[in-house]
Amino acid sequence: MKILLTGADGFIGKNFLDNTSFNSVFAVSRSSIESDKIYQKYTGDLTDKNFIKEIALEKFDVIIHAAWSGLPNRTEDVNLFNFNMYRNMIDILSKNPDTKHIFLGSCLEYGNNKRKVNEDTQGIKIDDFGQTKLKLLKYIESSRINYNWLRIFYVFGPYQHTNSLVRTMQRDINYGRKIVISNPNKAHDFIYIKDVISLIDKMLNTNLNKGLYNCGSGIPVSIGKIANTILTIMLKNSKFEEEPDLALFADINKAKRDLNWSPNYSLESGLIDTLKMIKND
Repeated sequence: MKILLTGADGFIGKNFLDNTSFNSVFAVSRSSIESDKIYQKYTGDLTDKNFIKEIALEKFDVIIHAAWSGLPNRTEDVNLFNFNMYRNMIDILSKNPDTKHIFLGSCLEYGNNKRKVNEDTQGIKIDDFGQTKLKLLKYIESSRINYNWLRIFYVFGPYQHTNSLVRTMQRDINYGRKIVISNPNKAHDFIYIKDVISLIDKMLNTNLNKGLYNCGSGIPVSIGKIANTILTIMLKNSKFEEEPDLALFADINKAKRDLNWSPNYSLESGLIDTLKMIKND
């Protein structure tokens, strides 16, 4: 199977290369990246139509679209930049009807819902980032390509941004700084990155093209519980409240039913794995 991965130097891209069961991946990145899983590298700009046309000549079986420029910045200009980039890619890559595409969406497409949501749930009070993802999804649907769309919830793990909660807490603990959390009861559906990669691998191993899939743990967890778990792992005293507020969380029954997928990592095991792998700043 010929697999192309875009955004290979990003958070999800790097973790895919570290954890996928596939060993010969064609990889696209803006910067140089090394991995034993890479068969061939393309270094270039996905806004360059000639660069995309060069890649399209390979006629891949599956393309995993993990590129998204500018994160964690989600301003309107950054969102528009990414939408235009993907529109150009789809226009060129859709000319090969045999290629299957896996796109990475976001739980922010559900907006301000504070409950369990399935793939048919309508979003409310959706921010510009979520609206941009939905606009891109509509464009993909209109192109009539074969696709799956993963609505990924709050993913954590190695290679995450330096200002992420886990990395920030690890630094503060190591340097003896006070841990400050303004709202410990605020809750999200957190999922470990290796579980996200396992779902992508499941999609690569099936011919199903069923559109949307939620990718979360299905459990709302408070920021306080995350903090206390990290403190416990690092042999510090727990001290934060853990009562989760009402929160958005995923109904993952569709992925369970169609792809025989469920998360393998608990919150604690995912955090232990992450803390072992990330480097101190």
